Amino acid sequence: FFNLRETSKVELNIYNIKGELIKSLYSGNIDYYEASWDGKDESGKLQTTGIYLYTLSVNGKLYQTKKLILLR
Repeated sequence: FFNLRETSKVELNIYNIKGELIKSLYSGNIDYYEASWDGKDESGKLQTTGIYLYTLSVNGKLYQTKKLILLR
């Protein structure tokens, strides 16, 4: 989850280790969001076990990139 000081334009995306967009979890104006990913891409296909990255952009600027591990 994340909590911002004020309502901002936010984008939260999941990428594979190659940097390819897997899923956009959220895009819109918010100040708080509790995110979860079901391990599926935009078309609903289950992704394989492995390392993925998520990026959080706030007002068009990259705010955070972190690794996550998907286990099945």
